[in-house]
Amino acid sequence: GCSALHFSAQGGNSATTEALLKAGANANLKDKNGDTAVIMAVERYIPATLRELVRAGSDLNLQNNEGLTPLMIAARSWRIDITDITNILLEGEHFNLDYQEKGAGWSALHFFAERGDLATTEALLKAGANPH
Repeated sequence: GCSALHFSAQGGNSATTEALLKAGANANLKDKNGDTAVIMAVERYIPATLRELVRAGSDLNLQNNEGLTPLMIAARSWRIDITDITNILLEGEHFNLDYQEKGAGWSALHFFAERGDLATTEALLKAGANPH
């Protein structure tokens, strides 16, 4: 099932998300699909809530049951304005930019390069993403 933090994140309630985190809610808890609150905020494009979760130290390396990290989900979204979400994720610490999708073996860099997102591709390379 989903935690209160999951529901807060998917509803875009950044103030509630902040209150739950301050009360000790586990930001890395996964639901039955392996989704964390961070993944839900990325999927629903909710920058303010995502920023609260990243500031709280959420693990940005956690993959869902499909093997996707929050960064990979952002890359696969094909939203024109996804740069905001990607920039917030890049503010996080200690995460692997090179996780690969199950099956295809694509990383987030592959997805952003395919869609021609030069700014994000350059940001990922600057942050240390493997170009191969």
